[in-house]
Amino acid sequence: MRDPKLSASRAARDNSVTIRDLWKYIPRAFKKDSGGRIHAIADQYVRRMEIPGPEGPIVVKIKGYKAKSEVARFRNDVFRFLGGDRSALEKWKGIKIQGHELLTDPRIIRLLGEQDSLAMVASKEGGTLNIPGAQGKRILTWDEVDRITAKFQALNPYDPDEVPELLNLTDDNNVCKCSHELKNEHDEAESCEVRGCNCRAKKKVRRQLWGVGIAAKRYTLFEKVFDQKGNVIDIKIVNPKAHGIGFLYPPKDNPKNWKRDAPLWVYEMWDYIVRGFIGLERNLPGWASLPQMMRFSVSTWNVLKMLGMWDGVRPHNFMFMVMTSPKLSFDVDFENKPDNKPMVIVPFSSRQEEWSKLDGIDIHNKNRRGRHRRYRLDDPGFHPLTYGHMIQEYIRHPEVKSLGPDGTPCTAETRGLLQRAHITAGRIRYIDKETSSMWAQGDDLSVVTDNDEAGFRVVEYGKSRKVVLPDSLKREIQGTKLQRELRRRGIGQHTIEKALHAHVRVNTYRKIVSAIDECRREKPKSRDAMPDGASRTPRMPA
Repeated sequence: MRDPKLSASRAARDNSVTIRDLWKYIPRAFKKDSGGRIHAIADQYVRRMEIPGPEGPIVVKIKGYKAKSEVARFRNDVFRFLGGDRSALEKWKGIKIQGHELLTDPRIIRLLGEQDSLAMVASKEGGTLNIPGAQGKRILTWDEVDRITAKFQALNPYDPDEVPELLNLTDDNNVCKCSHELKNEHDEAESCEVRGCNCRAKKKVRRQLWGVGIAAKRYTLFEKVFDQKGNVIDIKIVNPKAHGIGFLYPPKDNPKNWKRDAPLWVYEMWDYIVRGFIGLERNLPGWASLPQMMRFSVSTWNVLKMLGMWDGVRPHNFMFMVMTSPKLSFDVDFENKPDNKPMVIVPFSSRQEEWSKLDGIDIHNKNRRGRHRRYRLDDPGFHPLTYGHMIQEYIRHPEVKSLGPDGTPCTAETRGLLQRAHITAGRIRYIDKETSSMWAQGDDLSVVTDNDEAGFRVVEYGKSRKVVLPDSLKREIQGTKLQRELRRRGIGQHTIEKALHAHVRVNTYRKIVSAIDECRREKPKSRDAMPDGASRTPRMPA
């Protein structure tokens, strides 16, 4: 659309939109000259992009198409560097993009790409591990842990001045002499920020930590507080994880000068969970009754088309998607049952106390008059999922990568030391990592699918590859009666013709085979009566 020879009408027509749509959705991208001709102007929209920082990825605001492209090229060069191209970062040294200096130190970027962690169960005196499935395994002592970490130092390939220890304990294991956390309660000069305390972070004292793990990446560390008799009277959450819920908008704002990695509401959620595990008195957080909200930005044309019924929608505006359950959230009778899975969108509001007054639209369903269904969050007939529902589901998330202590698949009730899951390799299937587009791309509504709302999905590559039906199956399908039965089961004539004379996708092949099997079960025939002596459905071709 920035081609000087390309007219606005042609650009709109090539993208299946109208001139009116351009002025409605992206008015700051165009202007009219004195002759009435529409021209594209410099991009004025702000985008949020991720770049490497000294302590991990950071999100910055980038304005304009040119700056966005530069950031994208820099990110690509970072990946090239991590892939082995040592010269990929040379051209970016000393470069700033809209005030953001780019990180090009190869040592830091390499460390960010190579860091990993492991957990050791240890205490000052050691002891026996008393959990199901432990089978006499013991707890290490702190001295044993120190000796293990010291052995790894001989393998350190880095400059000792830059990386003194290859394997070191995280700051969570230590506090200052006044029991204040090193990272969250001290400034960069290592001076304590707690009022009335003048201690220094250099004087470290190791503390005992406990942990609660629900599943992979869903865990927290915590510290127990004892009374004079040795009874646990309180806990202190340390470095909680928010895996799987990061797409949700915070139901509670952080206080000023909040320095911790996780938001306050995640600390409060884990405090409630851990208290339930160890038997302390607990109360649901005050925000647990709020509806679950996922914030997204109107950042792509697909999202604009999905929200085209709202005149107030503009590029890069924020909106909310209300998390719902098709079975629990809607009070509808059979006649008013939605045709599609509902997706309720409401205007964005950073003030949580206003959420119950928001009006929303179900962009997937219309009423009898052809208008999109509207919902108000405090409507008695509308029951969005709350953050309390999320906590209960979070606790019951089963571990899928390991077996329980008894060697069976994990369930929500599994407790103890897990076993390795043994895998027997069969046909090679190429899959992506376990993920959800709401976790990774929650800002873009157009990538959210029904599977994402239910949990996670695993992308399998190669599903679109095409195969040729075996000749025996083709001869069977050529019968007019069988083709009529296939059409009755939703397989179109065009698909049937393609299966007989060309290639079809694997999924289509499986649908055809399944439909033929159903026909056989409904009308069993003898072996002699089957066309051309076909006795069974052949196996899927390689």
